[in-house]
Amino acid sequence: MGHWKKVVAGSAAIAAIALASMAGLQARTVGRKASGVRAGMSFAEVSRQLDGWAMINAHPRGRGTQNRAKVGPEYFGYSGEVYVLTPVQPDGRETDLRKISRADFEQRLEKLLSDGEPWTVYFNFRMIGRDSGVLVRFDGGGKVVDNR
Repeated sequence: MGHWKKVVAGSAAIAAIALASMAGLQARTVGRKASGVRAGMSFAEVSRQLDGWAMINAHPRGRGTQNRAKVGPEYFGYSGEVYVLTPVQPDGRETDLRKISRADFEQRLEKLLSDGEPWTVYFNFRMIGRDSGVLVRFDGGGKVVDNR
């Protein structure tokens, strides 16, 4: 093997190790944040505990993305520089992609989660490699039941 081939192979190996290490650090960070979610927390408290999430999927338990035959409601929220809360139609179309403040976003979600029906909220984190997420269940009063 020529000198340059060894250099390229060595550089590729170092890059792969660095990416794997970074992915491991990200996964541990998400796990550490998730371990701080406790029963009785509100959505706003959970959202702040899991700070850094990229997207959420919220729906009444048993009536979400896995079961489109049942009528929603289902919501996707996107964060970053802006917050969006958009209802999803049974055919998968998202509506109402207006940008809103974090406070308004949290207030709207807390109102949804307090409708008397248990809800599931999945917090998705963008990561190197495969994305990771945290599933949080809320009771009908908008409080965390558990985070498993």
